[in-house]
Amino acid sequence: MNSIYLIIFLLIALLILWQLLSYSKAKSMEGRTAPNTSQIDNGIDSAKKVIFFHAPGCRPCKSMMPLVDTLQQEYSNLIKLDVGQHIDLARQFKIAGTPSFFAIHQNQISQVKLGTVTEQWLRSSLDD
Repeated sequence: MNSIYLIIFLLIALLILWQLLSYSKAKSMEGRTAPNTSQIDNGIDSAKKVIFFHAPGCRPCKSMMPLVDTLQQEYSNLIKLDVGQHIDLARQFKIAGTPSFFAIHQNQISQVKLGTVTEQWLRSSLDD
């Protein structure tokens, strides 16, 4: 019985370590020049934009979809990308988990958020 608890503890510890490594990898992108997003910009002429990386089977992503879809009607500079369909961009942005939000200002990554975000954060990141 003790070995089962030990295995469960080790699995949880590995999961936490993986999350921390993913977070530090994504956060290391802050302050860097954003990878070329011209293929997905659709002519967006804005100094600010937010890219939302999501995956179809991701529950936190699904919980963010109504907010993102609503805000996309108001903001043309909110870009929603499925990591499975945009593998190259996901690699360039070092996506290790979803949902991931990248706030880009004047082609520099200003903020990276992993997990769900608030409407207030999205609006402040999108407003020029």
